[in-house]
Amino acid sequence: MYAVRNASLGKKNNQPKFACHKACVQNNLIGLVMNDFSTRLRINIILIIYLLIPFSLFSQNKEAEEILNKRGEICISFESDKNEINYFSEIISIDKYSDNQVIGYANKVEFKNFLATKKDYSIIERNYSSKSLNVATNIEEMENWDKYPSYEIYVEMMQKFANNFPAICKLDTIGYSVENRLLLAVKISDNVTEDEIEPEVFLSGQMHGDELVGGIVLLKLIGCLLNEYETNQQIYNLINNLQIYINPLANPDGTYFGGNDNVSESTRYNKNNKDLNRNFPRIDGIATYIEPEIQAMINYAENHKFVLSLNTHSGAEVVNYPWDFFSHLPADNDWWNFVSRQYATTVHNNSINNYLTYLDNGITNGYQWYSITGSRQDYMNYFKNCREVTLELSDTKLLPSEEINNYFNYNKNALLNYISQANYGLRGIITDSLTNEPIKAKVLILNHDKDNSHVFSFQNTGEYYRFLYTGNYFVNFSAEGYQAKTIKVNINNFETQIFDIQLVDCDTCHETNNIPNSEINNINIFPNPTNDLINIKSEENIQEIEIFNNLGQKIDTFFPNNTEFLINIQKYLSNFIIINIKINGKFTVRKIVIK
Repeated sequence: MYAVRNASLGKKNNQPKFACHKACVQNNLIGLVMNDFSTRLRINIILIIYLLIPFSLFSQNKEAEEILNKRGEICISFESDKNEINYFSEIISIDKYSDNQVIGYANKVEFKNFLATKKDYSIIERNYSSKSLNVATNIEEMENWDKYPSYEIYVEMMQKFANNFPAICKLDTIGYSVENRLLLAVKISDNVTEDEIEPEVFLSGQMHGDELVGGIVLLKLIGCLLNEYETNQQIYNLINNLQIYINPLANPDGTYFGGNDNVSESTRYNKNNKDLNRNFPRIDGIATYIEPEIQAMINYAENHKFVLSLNTHSGAEVVNYPWDFFSHLPADNDWWNFVSRQYATTVHNNSINNYLTYLDNGITNGYQWYSITGSRQDYMNYFKNCREVTLELSDTKLLPSEEINNYFNYNKNALLNYISQANYGLRGIITDSLTNEPIKAKVLILNHDKDNSHVFSFQNTGEYYRFLYTGNYFVNFSAEGYQAKTIKVNINNFETQIFDIQLVDCDTCHETNNIPNSEINNINIFPNPTNDLINIKSEENIQEIEIFNNLGQKIDTFFPNNTEFLINIQKYLSNFIIINIKINGKFTVRKIVIK
């Protein structure tokens, strides 16, 4: 909730909910004019009005200065049409845009830059009852989920989750905030100490410290997953088939700006007065100083293989999908619409009327709402090739603590369904066709992908995951030093298609001499190139010969058990073949060029 105080420096604000001090003065003076129509009095009134303007300007800026000195940030409202909203997005941190009305935050530098635009504005002060924002003083008081945890209780709860469920829950440290508060996450999986070949999902909340709803919802989700593991079939399947990471509190310094046992004074920005959700590396390449909390988050993403993620916020009630930066729709817009609509519809079936119905009945493309740069959503999608959505869970940021359970119940099933999406789509393992070792390869949907919407397989495991909306697709697999391969796949929503791919090493393709995997001496293969027969001679018996085509597919196998063997290559419809020869338990590989 907000109380709004006008600080307009020019024209009157047309919004009736904004009180305008200057307008009141003008109305009073006009009343005097009605009682005396002398020219002299009229002139004096006009002079008085103009004399009041600079005094009002000084007074309003003084109030803003006091707020900034105390909190490091100020919340303002102003009018802006769609054509100029992106301009202001580069100056301040826009929080909400609706019906040409902007609510935004600014630190001292940002506010100074905003004043330079000469834009009329109103100062917004939060109106809340501190009685509603109850904070637990011990962990037992969190059992009913009708209080917010103090910082110490939050840390204790995260540790207790891991202690109480050691088989499926592990506590992890992402890093530290500016004031050295912990950035914590729990990992939830059936083999929690192992890095399995399973999709990794990442959920985080409260990147804006005063948006309390998302953090507490994710904290309760952790408890729900752990406590219902053996009784809820959907949760059982999720934990057994995924690796789920949850970070409820990404900006502890902002949340506990008023002290470790106080969330009522929480701020949007971090201790350095920076909006963390505008601080990730920008798609346009403009450099910015990365805050400690964000650098820790970047490092964490680098050390994991997240394929699906979400970031919770509040101040609105809508599912916001990529992009925030690009004006055009994403390559996977159909999939994003499908997933976002599923989330909103599930919420509608489990909540009160008119909840999560903002904009397009609860969903929006980020840029179509308003553009921002440096968001976590864009970073994860563009730079990490992960699919991330932003959830705006409540119009009220400082939600009264007795409503926590309601908002969790509204979103519980939708959150579980969103996490379940990690189990669908196209997936498999990409390996070297000869060594069977995993490869980091690019997985590209032909005539579809753009703006880094492709994905990569992971270096250590070769596993890849590509979420796609129902349809037929041509999928290209490529890696440096390997022959590319393209396959056609048919994808249906809520289904999984598994394609394990083997790529042929181009070092093998381009070399016509012996490329040994191990030491084999005195073997001769001729002629090469050829269009007819090849003759293989060795001093020892040849145990096995495998033939691979230029796509890395095995197309023939022979067991000569002799020192010489002829192969007719005319039946192999390819411009070259790879032969893998086994002699006395050792292997050698050759490329045979077909003329």
